[in-house]
Amino acid sequence: MEEICTFVSQVYEKKGVVRSVGAAHSFSPVAKPEQHLVSLHHMRGLLDVDAVTQQATFWGGTYLHEVGPILARYNLALENMGDIAEQTIAGAISTGTHGTGLKLTSLSNQVVKWGFIDGQGSYRK
Repeated sequence: MEEICTFVSQVYEKKGVVRSVGAAHSFSPVAKPEQHLVSLHHMRGLLDVDAVTQQATFWGGTYLHEVGPILARYNLALENMGDIAEQTIAGAISTGTHGTGLKLTSLSNQVVKWGFIDGQGSYRK
């Protein structure tokens, strides 16, 4: 993560633009930036599980199809998930991906907290 913070900071100082991409599962050109691209492909997997609160922390580049099997090891699961599991968690959350059912909410509603790197290269949580 430190490398990405440094990269974003350097691009910011040069007044450049950085876009991030997870699975690049988009029907728009958002995953084809004009200047700089940061891939989340290697920022995948489980960071932490809290058995008491039944909460898990994942890297944003984790593909949705990877989440279920990882959570199953801890007897946990997502409440709801969209049909397309080739997206990353960050992509699915930021685009409002939802599953089915009138009483079930979107994937983003299952987020308790998150951390991110801002446009100046600082990590915030």
